[in-house]
Amino acid sequence: MAARHDLPVDSSASRCLIRSARPEDAEALQAVHTAAVSAVPAHIYPPEILNAWRDSISSLRMSSYMADPGLLFLVARHNGAAVGFGCLEGRLIRAVYVHPGHCRQGFGQALLQALEKTARKNGFKCVFLRASLNAAPFYVRNGYTDLGPGEFDLCADLSMPCRRMAKAV
Repeated sequence: MAARHDLPVDSSASRCLIRSARPEDAEALQAVHTAAVSAVPAHIYPPEILNAWRDSISSLRMSSYMADPGLLFLVARHNGAAVGFGCLEGRLIRAVYVHPGHCRQGFGQALLQALEKTARKNGFKCVFLRASLNAAPFYVRNGYTDLGPGEFDLCADLSMPCRRMAKAV
């Protein structure tokens, strides 16, 4: 499944490059994750959930995800910097994150489309994901059907509410 990508993508505001993540991207992608979670408004999730979510990904853990042959891990780069990432496992989209300084510029949509395209090329007719409450409207705008509430485990004793979603690809 670890197909290699190096795709120039026209975003709505500028040009970006979507490619397979590399070990040297780990720190930058961990910073994207931290910034994206830190930007989630406190009225959506309580502080204990936001803190656990933000701290759930280290650069070491990010590197281990990139090395997993069962995962496709993509990075969106703009002007030489990592601005977002996405992760696919089979027909499950595990992650799409964009740095808050680069939101609403097409990077998230470009990552999502690249993951969907890979799932389709791998023979899947539908993809699934668990969206954080703040990200659910993004997925609905991109053609996903909300299947109802779900939970995402952050650690052994803490989970966060999410929305289960699906899309035919």
